[in-house]
Amino acid sequence: MSFKTVELRRIATIVNGGTPTPSAENWGGGVPWATPVDLGRVNGGILGGTERTLTAHGVATGSTVVPPGSVLLSTRAPIGYTAIARSAVAFNQGCKALVPRVGVDSRFLRYAVQASETELVAAGRGSTFQEVNGADVAAHRVSIAATHEQRQIADYLDHETAEIDAFIADLQTLRAGLEARWRSVLIETVQGCGGPDVVATGVNVWPRAPRGWRRTRVKSTVLASSNGSWGSEPTDSSAVRCIRVADFDKLRGSIHTHNPTDRQYDGAVVERMSLRPGDLILEKSGGGPTSPVGNVVRYAGPGGDMYSNFVARVQVTPQVSSDYALRLHQALYAAGVTARSVKRTTGIQNLDESAYFDEPIFLPSRREQVQIASSLSEERAAIDEAAADIDAAIALAKERRAALITAAVTGQIDVTTKGSREHADL
Repeated sequence: MSFKTVELRRIATIVNGGTPTPSAENWGGGVPWATPVDLGRVNGGILGGTERTLTAHGVATGSTVVPPGSVLLSTRAPIGYTAIARSAVAFNQGCKALVPRVGVDSRFLRYAVQASETELVAAGRGSTFQEVNGADVAAHRVSIAATHEQRQIADYLDHETAEIDAFIADLQTLRAGLEARWRSVLIETVQGCGGPDVVATGVNVWPRAPRGWRRTRVKSTVLASSNGSWGSEPTDSSAVRCIRVADFDKLRGSIHTHNPTDRQYDGAVVERMSLRPGDLILEKSGGGPTSPVGNVVRYAGPGGDMYSNFVARVQVTPQVSSDYALRLHQALYAAGVTARSVKRTTGIQNLDESAYFDEPIFLPSRREQVQIASSLSEERAAIDEAAADIDAAIALAKERRAALITAAVTGQIDVTTKGSREHADL
């Protein structure tokens, strides 16, 4: 097989996209309009429908249409998603279209761009978000083979990547099953969601309480709660770490520190409101249509950190184990009880803390709380260990997929001998 290295502009026409004005005459027509979000849903595949569509007027005044077979590339937020257009499609300024020239196979072009993702990301510029511009895309160099060889390579990669993708999908299903098991065990073990059930008649019906557990409400576990603050800058302020919803490790109920944020707080405010080990942090604002607010994590220290205006600190009464309180709140969230107290205003979800704290629960003795929390921690640790093995397998499969694509589109392997040992070793 023969390859040569050329700039993308030599094998494809690079086309910029755009977004029409919000005027109703521009939107809701018959022309698909792609964004990086649309590409992300089918990354590496075929783009059919899109979330939004344009009218002919919207295309004429604010966007561009490219023909079927064009390769769409997201060039910001994030850089690197690719898809082949199944039909004529318009697209926004977060994408570029690569319209193959005569003799260039769309599938091969898509694979060549996929193999270049790392280099394209590295070419990104910008302070608010990284973006790779049209000139850099056009000047980017890729390997190209003869047309019939491009088709052979694309056919080979279609088959091989489909098998890898199916394997990854199986692993992801297994991974999701672990989290489903955790939610089931959490709800069943805590039994904190077993308070009155409001049936269609509006009557509260208490199920039978577990032996030794008492009927009460969430607020009986709360010593005090306080809303957070995004900080200020008075003359005597100082930089203090601020815990945000972005710092929540929601599955484990803990806080990660991948990207800690410091904010300015008045010293007296820090002394009065800062977090202490054992405090719970409740997500009270934000969320999304498929992820209601109400997640809770436990602060493990060392103390002195503050918390943003989208969360609240919940201090647990001495009669309740903070470890158990964490699992109780997680069970309420997992069972959908928390969602009953979520309200939406101006597109943002807000948790009605008063209504949430008034939710009915069953509560065991403190001794049993400690035992239950310990058991659940062991269960979570076992799930985390299994999940880590699955995640490692998924990462390895993705690495193999990327290596296979790169090797095939650059001529490092000869697809005419695709059953040979060199392919098995990739």
